[in-house]
Amino acid sequence: MELLPVEERLIARIPDDEYRASARLDSYGTSGVGPTISLCFTVAGETIRVSFEGTSPAVSSPINEPAIGARADLRAALKGLLMPLDPANEGHFMPFEFDQPPGLIVSPEPPAPCDSYGYVGVALINLSFLALAHAIPDLCPAGGYQMLAVYIYRLDPRDGRPFIFIEPIDGGDGARPHGDGPTVAFAGDGNVCNTPVEVLETRYPLRCVRYESRPEVAGAGKYRGGFGVRRDLQVLAAGTYLQVVIESTRESIARGLAGGGDGKPSAVVVRPGTPGEVTVTDRVSSFGPLAHGDVVSVRSGGGGGWGDPFERDPGAVASEVRDELLTVDEAKDVYGVVIRTGDDGAAIEEEATLELRQRRA
Repeated sequence: MELLPVEERLIARIPDDEYRASARLDSYGTSGVGPTISLCFTVAGETIRVSFEGTSPAVSSPINEPAIGARADLRAALKGLLMPLDPANEGHFMPFEFDQPPGLIVSPEPPAPCDSYGYVGVALINLSFLALAHAIPDLCPAGGYQMLAVYIYRLDPRDGRPFIFIEPIDGGDGARPHGDGPTVAFAGDGNVCNTPVEVLETRYPLRCVRYESRPEVAGAGKYRGGFGVRRDLQVLAAGTYLQVVIESTRESIARGLAGGGDGKPSAVVVRPGTPGEVTVTDRVSSFGPLAHGDVVSVRSGGGGGWGDPFERDPGAVASEVRDELLTVDEAKDVYGVVIRTGDDGAAIEEEATLELRQRRA
């Protein structure tokens, strides 16, 4: 008797059915309406057939992802759900079939441009989790943040020596069915994030004046989403410009699961806290010139939460209040946990308030 590959036997445990998820990306082109990515997984026995029915045609901007890349993203996501610890080999991908007609944003043809397609790839990975959460909820994490990057540069030698600083920014990933989401995560690209401040400041006319977690963008839940990060860079040179590459600020893909809250999206704030403050949530190729002393605050999004926030361990809530990641009011309003404080404001006792949690139910 021929044995099925392990992955096929795992697929056979998933109820035969169709599982769908979709998301609209931010606006590209002149229509004012962003393209849609739609996934449908049809499980039948030991195979999963992937359809892109409902996905938008390729667009005029270079976010289109080549067909082979879209298939690779989905194969990696499905393998990661079903056999995350197994060394990858071709056998893991044999059970997956694709219905992928040409000319879509996930299967462009010349002359459709393809360059910055990582955003489509990250959306595909997260939509895979969201679709199959209906079938295998104990394996699927909530949605994670979308990629974000900034370019700070000077090109005109009349303003000084040209330079270009490019940095993708880490963010928060989705909560898992049995644990909080990772912070300082970056999926879907091979670029190096988190440039050490010592390296940044010795090679570029920039100063890092603030670098911290953003707990406020994490989706609440029994297990909360990962935090975003905030990195404030002060410009120390004239003639400097900013480019922002950002996505999914209008419709978040960092969606919560099983009652968890959504993660909040990314943003870039120029000159924060001043009369000249500007918040950027769309792609911008040339913002500036920036003046000496201007600050660019790069703020990445958080991951979605998993499960009802009122089921979160009260001890974990109290710990985050002590670490100043939550306020006392947030602990009560979001998680139904009352934190009793001493005169110095330090949390000394936590209590899961039955009345509050029953009120939610």
